[in-house]
Amino acid sequence: IVQGITLTGATIHCASAELKQRDNRYAQIMAYRGGGVFDAGDFVFATFDLEAGTVVATSTSAVCGIEQGAGGRWLAWLLFTYVAVPTNPYVGIYAGTAAGDTTAPSSVGAGQELLEIDEIQVEEGSNPTSRIRTTSAAVTRPEDVVRVTGSAFSAFWNASAGSLVLRG
Repeated sequence: IVQGITLTGATIHCASAELKQRDNRYAQIMAYRGGGVFDAGDFVFATFDLEAGTVVATSTSAVCGIEQGAGGRWLAWLLFTYVAVPTNPYVGIYAGTAAGDTTAPSSVGAGQELLEIDEIQVEEGSNPTSRIRTTSAAVTRPEDVVRVTGSAFSAFWNASAGSLVLRG
């Protein structure tokens, strides 16, 4: 899957997707800046092992990760930054059959499912956020606000004992 994207120059972006192993164990996320020349300075990639839940190969400057999700899915992500606004940038997700396989398959055999890809997201920031479902227009995430008041709060909170820990 390859998708053209709009980027802001000199800003960290995060490409992420929920991935699940099918007939292929490995998946790769690649960010390409475009412009007609395809060399090592034009792209950043990470290859993920969807059976072991590990990163198995990266380009030199890649910052990436993989986290276990529900139902055998993995949230895989890749950070990238371009100094200037690139020409024709895109993000691609590819299936591979070996840890070092960085090419997209040219054909799929009858009845073969390479991998399951869901919830693809490219956003500004240095980590993947929860999924934002859209159709065609960009969406801005509102701030997360949690409010627990009244008896809902006093039912579990004891001011003289205990702690409250939030992770975000």
